[in-house]
Amino acid sequence: MANVQIKDGAEAEKYLKSTGAGSDGDAYIPQHLETNSADIKTAVELLDNAISGSEMQVDVVTLPALVAGSAAIGKLAANSGVDIGDVTLTAGAASIGTLGANSGVDIGDVTLNAGSASIGTLGANSGVDIGDVTLNAGTAEVGKVTSLLATDSLRNGTTSVTPAFVAINAASSGDNTLLAAAGSSNKIRVLALNIVVGAAVNVRLESGTGGTAMTGIYEFNGKGDGIVLPFSPVGWFETAANTLLNLELSGAVSVDGSFVYVVVQ
Repeated sequence: MANVQIKDGAEAEKYLKSTGAGSDGDAYIPQHLETNSADIKTAVELLDNAISGSEMQVDVVTLPALVAGSAAIGKLAANSGVDIGDVTLTAGAASIGTLGANSGVDIGDVTLNAGSASIGTLGANSGVDIGDVTLNAGTAEVGKVTSLLATDSLRNGTTSVTPAFVAINAASSGDNTLLAAAGSSNKIRVLALNIVVGAAVNVRLESGTGGTAMTGIYEFNGKGDGIVLPFSPVGWFETAANTLLNLELSGAVSVDGSFVYVVVQ
């Protein structure tokens, strides 16, 4: 039951008079009104008869409780800054709405149940961090990769190796050391080479002095003959670990040139 108090604009109490007289002929003030349509209508009529053209204030002390049912709370505008707290969705189909791009709304951690879920489309350079992504076994085309050849360093597996350059100036019959052993478990891998001879001579490159042949025998017929092995990123040949690079000549003929190498393990 609601209590109704009537005041004018100056906070002075106003009396309600009935349309008829009371038992003793005096006016009376209704103290309580039941909250049904008949009581409300009566209250409005009494107020209208009692006060005409005056400003008044109605204080409602209590309100009846809302009965169970559907209640529309309203709609929150985008970026309203209103925190609605934690929301638990019951099992079933629920549409939460659509968040605009860069809306600034933090929906917290989301756990997806097993099944198919479409999360949406991220634009290029959107700045959204989607975390670690694991690709299932299968065929996946990630895109196109363009590689550029570096001239300052190469890779042997995951190890960076730096190319080095050596001149060839040999003239002794038999063994001629082109490069000393690289030490420990290191190997000398030749990436490119060129040689030119001063006269007819046979030439072979070996791993170690009088060691294992790394090429066949190059037979040159006279002055100015030579050979060029162009750059190969995987190398043309390499020595055994901790073994020098040797040039074997069939005679005492001047052989000149240069080569490019890296040290690998």
